Amino acid sequence: MAETYAAHDGQWGCNLCRRYFVGGEAYHCFHGCNFDACEECMARGGRRMGGPVEAPGPRATSRVRPLLARADVAMQDLHLGRLLGHSQYKDIFVGDRDGVPLAVTRTKGGVLLGVDPETMAALGAHPYLLSYHGHAQDSDGSEYIAFELCPDGPLETFLVREGSEWSLDLKIVLVRQIAAALAALHAAGVVHGHLSSRNVFVDSLAEPVVKVGDYGLTQPATHLPLPASISARAKLAHVFDAPEVLAGGAPSPASDVWQLGVVLWEVMANGARPYSGVAGVNELDPASVAAYLACGGRLPPPHACYAPLYKFMLACWSADPAARPVSTSLEERLAVLADAYYADPNYVDDNELSDDPAIDLAAPPPQTPQ
Repeated sequence: MAETYAAHDGQWGCNLCRRYFVGGEAYHCFHGCNFDACEECMARGGRRMGGPVEAPGPRATSRVRPLLARADVAMQDLHLGRLLGHSQYKDIFVGDRDGVPLAVTRTKGGVLLGVDPETMAALGAHPYLLSYHGHAQDSDGSEYIAFELCPDGPLETFLVREGSEWSLDLKIVLVRQIAAALAALHAAGVVHGHLSSRNVFVDSLAEPVVKVGDYGLTQPATHLPLPASISARAKLAHVFDAPEVLAGGAPSPASDVWQLGVVLWEVMANGARPYSGVAGVNELDPASVAAYLACGGRLPPPHACYAPLYKFMLACWSADPAARPVSTSLEERLAVLADAYYADPNYVDDNELSDDPAIDLAAPPPQTPQ
């Protein structure tokens, strides 16, 4: 099967890797949704997302219920396939619209799309944000928000499985991309509010490229109980939150920066659970995490972490939101750290990364009093 990069007569295009092919067989059915995809992408997606690789089959019949005024009219053609994951506030499905594979978020508990579709579409053109493909609303008030599908799945999965094999250079490249996406959101007046490695998706590790998803959603109107079937890591959304959010405050650009610091910690710790193993802290209990942070506690340095990177994390975790770095500076600061590391792996500049004189790399993070 020959591969090309421009469509001509007799060619067909893979909707996942966006390449065109001559000859060969196009697989059409994935998680109950139909779209053309090459054998390589179907095998990779089936392996990493736990879904069947099937020959062409009938189009799935699951549809969004009748649309209301908030919906994009084109979403009437939305089809839902296999459930990929869920929490108390959303369910995520593989879906498709007009043959384009999608990841469709169905919201619950009063969570809605809080950004106008025009802004969402513009943000989706950013190279490190999942592209937005519209939304629908059903008669129960649940919204269905469609983003591009990254079949390789979330960054969290890769960190746990193979993060220990990644170079520092690769890790910083990925976090720089996340920082660039965050800056783009803030420039558009959008607060993410729940950034974590579960909401960052791997588009490719060959290039490499990751994309931030799950942006543009409002905060839940009510606190729903955790479903019994929810995964252990899905119960840990609060471990990414800044102290002011844990105390009941609204998310802000500054709390997003705090969350980026936790994501960087995750990347350097190869997908370890934040606060797991920290003395006196029950990471499953938001109140326990909040008490630890209120006493000045912070996540400890990941094993063998480059010291200036941990200093960068601590700057993101300043108790005063106004003292945290602004999102527009994050990518450049990380680039400086990467350059400095390869010039001298023992490099430490105590004045470059933070204006907070209380940050001391030599001192361990304070512990919650017992």
